[in-house]
Amino acid sequence: MARRPRRLERGDVVTAIDGQGVDDAGGVGFRLGVKPLGGAAAVTALRGGKTMTATVKLIAAPETPPRDAIRIKTRSPFEARWWRTFRRRVGRTVA
Repeated sequence: MARRPRRLERGDVVTAIDGQGVDDAGGVGFRLGVKPLGGAAAVTALRGGKTMTATVKLIAAPETPPRDAIRIKTRSPFEARWWRTFRRRVGRTVA
């Protein structure tokens, strides 16, 4: 009989990511966050008092709803306004 791949389930307590221990949810987020997308991570967890390891694929989080694509034509939408304000203020202090 084929063995089912291990999956994380609600209630599992994550203890390590790729062999590096984690103490809290922030540690899990950090360890997964520094890994490149498209890769995988070995997640060690406790379930029912037993240690298990599952492989997790690392993909980008879904965007719901998706962002609207915006094309910016200048380096910054505030560039011209910033320059006018800067020149006006510098002109006053120098004069």
